[in-house]
Amino acid sequence: MKKINLSLVAITVFALVTLCACKQDTSIEEVSVEENLSMEEPITGGFYLDKEKSMLNWKAKKVTGEHFGTIALTNGKFSFSNGQLTGGVAYADLTSIVVEDIKDKAMNTKLTEHLNSKDFFHTSEFPSATLKLDGSTDEAIAFGSLTIKDITHPIEFPFEVIENEGILTLSGSMLVDRTMYDIRYRSGKFFEDLGDKTIYDDFELSFIAVSLKQ
Repeated sequence: MKKINLSLVAITVFALVTLCACKQDTSIEEVSVEENLSMEEPITGGFYLDKEKSMLNWKAKKVTGEHFGTIALTNGKFSFSNGQLTGGVAYADLTSIVVEDIKDKAMNTKLTEHLNSKDFFHTSEFPSATLKLDGSTDEAIAFGSLTIKDITHPIEFPFEVIENEGILTLSGSMLVDRTMYDIRYRSGKFFEDLGDKTIYDDFELSFIAVSLKQ
């Protein structure tokens, strides 16, 4: 009987030692993971726009449907401090506007030329638009100003940012009231009895700005 009791005691002690060792290993792994996570540095520094990999999309709606397409981004830069956007500027070439939803070549050309005309962006006189960023809030809301047709108004919008090996991807979208920039064509604010020819005042600009660290 004594031999059996001693064996049981030995097994019990071995099990307790093993269990404690397992717990100790687990806690070491958890601490190691936490240390690795805490070593990730917040985004800091200046970044310059890679125009070949960046894009600006537009979408405009009317009573009978919608149109959408792209506009080229030509230049830009952004600055961050401790993970927060602190400033920046981006330029768009409005003469590069592309209509993507109309496949018929003649109809596509007609709308593209109309968007470049005085009814809309009047690109022969105002070929570019500028988004200037003054900073951001803790809730990732960027704020600054948008200039179209040499008319500037404050703007703010939510954004997301990812940095990977010195490459920063900044994305966001905003609603713009075109009438604030003297684009009134078929706007219900200024013309009556338009019916199904009405074009809504708000249009959407969404962007992906890929930038390289300075």
